[in-house]
Amino acid sequence: MKKTLLSCMAMFACAGLMANAEVNQPVLSLSFDQNGLVVGGTDAASESHATRTMGTVMTFQNMLDGKWLGATEQNGVFAVKYDANDGVGQALQGSFTIEFLANVVTNAGRSYTPKESGESGTIKIFSTEQGGGWTIAKDRKDGLFFEIGFDKTPDDDVLKNEYYKVCDKFYNPTGRYYQYVAVYDQANHVLKLFCNGQLVASKETALEQIFVFPAIGETSREKGMDLFLGGDTGQDPTYIENGNRTVFVHANIYPGAMTDEEVAAQYNTTEVKAYTEMKTVGHTAMFIDAVFGKDGAVKNNTAFNQTLETAGTMVTQWNAEQMRYETVQDTANDQNFYYCDTYKDLRVTEMLADALSYEVYMKAGTATPAATMSPISMQQGGGFGVEFQKTGLVKFNFNTYGLRSLKGNAGNDGPHCSTPAGTLSTDYDHYVFVANRPGSLYSRIYKNGELLVENVSGNDPNVLGTHLPYTGYQWVAIGGDAKWKADHSTCDFPFQGNISIARAWGKALTEEDVTALYAQATSTSSVVTFNEYGLATVCLPFAAKLPEGVDAYIGYKDYGNAVFTMKVAKGGDVLPYGLPVLLAYGKTGDVTISAADLTVESALEISDYPNQLEGSFVTTQMAAGDAYVLSGNAFVKCEAGTLPAKAVWFNADVNDVDSKALENVVRPDPVGVKAVESAQKLEKDVYYDLEGRKVSNPGRGIYIKNGVKVFNAR
Repeated sequence: MKKTLLSCMAMFACAGLMANAEVNQPVLSLSFDQNGLVVGGTDAASESHATRTMGTVMTFQNMLDGKWLGATEQNGVFAVKYDANDGVGQALQGSFTIEFLANVVTNAGRSYTPKESGESGTIKIFSTEQGGGWTIAKDRKDGLFFEIGFDKTPDDDVLKNEYYKVCDKFYNPTGRYYQYVAVYDQANHVLKLFCNGQLVASKETALEQIFVFPAIGETSREKGMDLFLGGDTGQDPTYIENGNRTVFVHANIYPGAMTDEEVAAQYNTTEVKAYTEMKTVGHTAMFIDAVFGKDGAVKNNTAFNQTLETAGTMVTQWNAEQMRYETVQDTANDQNFYYCDTYKDLRVTEMLADALSYEVYMKAGTATPAATMSPISMQQGGGFGVEFQKTGLVKFNFNTYGLRSLKGNAGNDGPHCSTPAGTLSTDYDHYVFVANRPGSLYSRIYKNGELLVENVSGNDPNVLGTHLPYTGYQWVAIGGDAKWKADHSTCDFPFQGNISIARAWGKALTEEDVTALYAQATSTSSVVTFNEYGLATVCLPFAAKLPEGVDAYIGYKDYGNAVFTMKVAKGGDVLPYGLPVLLAYGKTGDVTISAADLTVESALEISDYPNQLEGSFVTTQMAAGDAYVLSGNAFVKCEAGTLPAKAVWFNADVNDVDSKALENVVRPDPVGVKAVESAQKLEKDVYYDLEGRKVSNPGRGIYIKNGVKVFNAR
């Protein structure tokens, strides 16, 4: 295809127009709904933009904002077509800017290319390269890069493709969302790559020939070419190459080359930062805490508000020795288990980029199981999992499968660790499994508070990146292992035995944490020390029966320089499991608080009332001023340091006052508001007078409603 001088001049004219084009409006905008890809942008009305999928893809809703996200697999892509003469094709013949927001799930260097023995060293994330064009990709050696392919000799009869790449040793953790921007500045012969508004790499190409970009899509075609999310195809469009696992929020193509300032402005938006600078939930990092109840019931008692679901039929019973309910799995049945779809809460996958810990207190039905079994695991769904093998060997293993994956592994480098055969017993044992990435990748197995084995895998980013070498996606199973076919109909490695504690943490539990958790698992009481004002704060790992004379309060309302507390329980009442509370005793010294027998007593129901207090069963790191902690008879901003296990606090804002007085504890409220004796008597949206008596037809005056003073103007 010989190029004429006229056609080259036309391309220069088009390039000049595009270089000065308005870049704030995308010519093509790609997003998702429940049915797949949605096309928008200034060229959305073009009939050339048909969408399709190849292989395994899915869309799911982010539970935080309700937005639909698109997830690709190693063998699956989203694709949208374009023509050389439509708006997209014209934009790609001049300067242009590519922007997308995504979590690249696959570990660098593993991709799906059937015609190349199943794996390649490069994954292409957003691409139209193999037919001639551009790609944003990464590989094991170079990390992230932006590459263009173009016609080197436009005046020759023979096409000779040339590739120019801008890249750096740049690695992003899996599990986290980043905004990527690639700029093709035709006029200045510059390629640029940005991440989260910051320039990653820039390359100026000194070409003697005309720097044009005529190789749009397949060089032999001008119609029906493809842009791919999650891979690429070659001249044969029936298979995917360089496929990978990526979750996309959106992708945009803009005409013209964005300036560095415009790229920064694109990043500094609420929509983008909601993903790239995700807000954490408290400080505990615990995203699964399975609290079992009677008749197979289970509750996930964490601040992440993700539910635990039941597959099949689970059986529970009261363990009088431990004073908690436990699961009963007499046989290894792969249809009976609990599960949690962790991928729907992006705050969880954000944490799992760096660390994961499992805690389980369990009794195996046999020390030499007939097949591998697991008490808690997400291994086969992509991630770390627990294996109890037939010899009694205990293993902490992982698979880097993807979101809704085919059973194809994306790389097995890294931190497996296992104990000798015969470790498993039929006694109740406390296990903690830890995987950690920052600094140096390691994994550990603890049993009954003691470290059994550790595997340190080092910190080679060329092999493992700067993150855990697994996706952290899919779902977590309790009583088995998550299965790669994630329809929850069956699990892998079904468990045989009993489980009374099952937790998952998005951080690496320390040796101190493990010691504290083992002590808590094997105890049914806790000693609480009351200060000189007869006050204490505590978060107890059991449903606690209050001794006579001890009252419990929650932090109901923050008034700036004071905290209005609500009395929710008195001596003889049973506090719910894990509830952070302020205790008032009127005396100084130690008091033992014991677990309640939930077969004869019920814990108070107070979930309808907001509690400003937070707590953790393990040590919690706090920066100076991060939180308020009890000091004397007030809450004061904490110093930098570590709060002990079972500590209680409430979060602080940097602009808050340094201390907050307690209102409505021990002494009367300044205007005579008295605490209602029990949360069981405090009804929602009901008026009480200042003596705590219910008022059925309140007149004009001051009342208590939902725990705060209100003025009724009637």
